Amino acid sequence: MTSNRAKGNRHEQEVADILSKEGYLVYRASPAIRFIGPGRFVSGQNDIFGCADLLAKSPAEVILIQVTSRENASTRKKKMEDALNGFCGEQDNIQVWSWGKNERFGYAYAIQTAVIEGTGIGRWSEPTYRKRTGEFVVTRRVPT
Repeated sequence: MTSNRAKGNRHEQEVADILSKEGYLVYRASPAIRFIGPGRFVSGQNDIFGCADLLAKSPAEVILIQVTSRENASTRKKKMEDALNGFCGEQDNIQVWSWGKNERFGYAYAIQTAVIEGTGIGRWSEPTYRKRTGEFVVTRRVPT
């Protein structure tokens, strides 16, 4: 059975690979390894700005990305809102990529982008879906 950490690492790497193929330079948060005693170490995640797993840069934009399971998406969005509130601008692109099953596409990533209002995250876009093959597809729009 695969651990949650191993699954998370696999999905972070997959998202990083997708973005790299699209021409982004991708930085992944590295684990923080701490010494806790003779011959004993603990490994923990060291998120970018305390909330993002990946930072993707192209000539046109910078994207902060949190990669999570579908079940944890709302918790991760809240974490990003708390960490970045007051530090956002119109040029910022903040996304949550959550993995899980989709009725139409099978196993896919749901991508939600933060809608910046003032200097904070006002709300989140409706999800768009990307198959694991890298094909980008919008499956639905929910009326606001």
